Amino acid sequence: MFVVKKPTRNPEYFRIQIVENVRENGKVKQKILRNIGTAHNEEEIKQLQKIAYASIEYEIAKKHRCELLLKYGDNLGDLAKIDDEIVKFNSKSLKEEKRIHEGIDTVYGNLFDELGFSEIMENSESSKLLKEIVVTRILTPQSKLKTSEILEKDCNKPISVDRIYRLMDKLCEREENLLSITFQATQKLFKDKIDVLFFDVTTLYFESTEEDEELKGFGFSKDHKFNQVQVVLALATTQEGLPIGYKLFRGNTAETKTLILCLNEWKKNIQIENVIFVADRAMFSKENIYELEKSGYSYIIAAKLRIMDKLKQQEILNQNGYKVTEFKNDLIWTKELEYQTCYTSSNLSANKKMEKTKSISRLICTYSSKRAKKDENDREKMLNKINKYLSKKTKTAPTQKLVTNACLKKFCIYQGKSYASLDENKIENDKKWDGMHGVITNSNKSISEILNRYKDLWQIEESFRISKTNLKVRPIYHYKPSRIRAHISICFLSLCLLRHLQVRLKRANLPFSLQRVQEELTRVQYSICKDYSTGLKLKIPSAINPIAQQIYSALGIKRNQNVTIYKS
Repeated sequence: MFVVKKPTRNPEYFRIQIVENVRENGKVKQKILRNIGTAHNEEEIKQLQKIAYASIEYEIAKKHRCELLLKYGDNLGDLAKIDDEIVKFNSKSLKEEKRIHEGIDTVYGNLFDELGFSEIMENSESSKLLKEIVVTRILTPQSKLKTSEILEKDCNKPISVDRIYRLMDKLCEREENLLSITFQATQKLFKDKIDVLFFDVTTLYFESTEEDEELKGFGFSKDHKFNQVQVVLALATTQEGLPIGYKLFRGNTAETKTLILCLNEWKKNIQIENVIFVADRAMFSKENIYELEKSGYSYIIAAKLRIMDKLKQQEILNQNGYKVTEFKNDLIWTKELEYQTCYTSSNLSANKKMEKTKSISRLICTYSSKRAKKDENDREKMLNKINKYLSKKTKTAPTQKLVTNACLKKFCIYQGKSYASLDENKIENDKKWDGMHGVITNSNKSISEILNRYKDLWQIEESFRISKTNLKVRPIYHYKPSRIRAHISICFLSLCLLRHLQVRLKRANLPFSLQRVQEELTRVQYSICKDYSTGLKLKIPSAINPIAQQIYSALGIKRNQNVTIYKS
């Protein structure tokens, strides 16, 4: 675009126009974009030309999404009104210097402050740094060195990796305070009524084979990384998946041991009375049931039906007593039995005498045809896998050649130490349990309520999936125990922000997935444009998409979409 002065039929008058060159049929022609006006002397020509140049600046600004309000008048030129301040700039030398992610930082940063996480650290400077690291973990989960680069390049926040490591050393000492504040944030959202607590355990592996005495150790890996050291992570959440607490254990810690250790630790910092604990069968042990009963907690724990005594197994498999129950838009068969737990513990304060405890719980057995079909298909896959190898040579084969998987081994019979073959009796016995499932509880709620509570255990599984996939909590590359704990704390806080946002959006009838939220918020950015002739910098926000605007509104955030002077 440029300004031209064209004579009219009257030689004393001139027309001021904004035109641009266009190519038509191989020829370049001038296309009139706007007629500014007609002048009959030099003064009027200059005034109209000023207005024309200002109009061109305005069009250029609009093209770059600059909402500039140009002030027309005698002193017009490269003048712009930005947030009620008149500044001078030259659009011809105005170039984009940086593009900064704004959506993720604004939404999760506001949520970080609102949940009270700014109180975790001792001072405001450390709190601000913690917020940047936690939010950046959501934006792009990377190593601490890469996080430092992202903060500088994509967020315009130069933070050295040494500062991040120093903060991690301090964060390790604030773990109790972190758990207390996290619980309070969740409790406020539920108006002091947290009645269900889901509990589960997972493993996190290292890119290492070196053990230590405190955390890193070899154990059963849920990620199938048996040749690498790991840690065990226990997590508790509400029924909606909001994290309440976590605890880290050495990699060789048995899952059944974690529940009581967590309860004893959490009781020091958070109020977890009058809740129902829900856990899967990994937590099924006499010791856990005894401790829960002793502490006065209600519980719903998946039962290991196949390891119960033979009389109880016969009672479970007996079809008499089963009733049809409607559950989750499906019909299942249910039967309630008594389950007696006998636990013997040594009383060290009474000269090591043995303390015997008996408790009677409710054993709720269920049968589902859908589950039966799945169990049958899973078994067929295992048998096909074994038969595929056995058919290669003879009817028997070296044991070490079979896949070392407990699910496969349970169908085999071993002949000495070297050979194995399929055991038809084991296969037939396994078929009896197709479709069967059971839970043990001391709650007096109805069968449907108890099964509904247990069914929601998927929420904590989703939290583990988010931690491992969205936040990339593992593999862990740190080797100092304090840094390992701090890394888990950062990921835990990031998980809290993600889950709290999910609940806020759900309550606002905006059930967007985390992936969709991430995509839309990542598109909310702003540009830092610099006028290289004057050194002036402008902060120019991008357009905000409708979904991001809904997320902002759900959290009560108002975005300033005006162009502002950028002050570094």
